[in-house]
Amino acid sequence: MRHDGPCTGIGNCFLKLMGWMREQGVAPDHVFSLSHDNPRFVAPGILRSDARVEIDPDTVPVGGLSAGIDRLTVPAGRYAVPVHRRPP
Repeated sequence: MRHDGPCTGIGNCFLKLMGWMREQGVAPDHVFSLSHDNPRFVAPGILRSDARVEIDPDTVPVGGLSAGIDRLTVPAGRYAVPVHRRPP
C-alpha cells in the first residue's frame, strides 16, 4: 500500500493493510516498509514509501485486492534492512 508524504504518516497505511489481512484470514510472514526516496534530498510532502507484508505468493485474496492494496514482487538484490525492536 503506497504512502505519499512524511514517513511518520505510514502508520495509517499499516492499519488499513492489517485490517484487510484480518478480513482475508491471512497472517503475514513479515511486515516491512519500503522507502523509495531519500529524505535528505526529497521534500517531506512528496516522499514515497510502501507499507508491505510478506505472504505466500499462492495466496489468492477473497474478493480480490482492496482499493489501494496491490501485489509487489521485490527483486533479488542488496537492500539496507534496519530492524526495529520494541523495548522489553
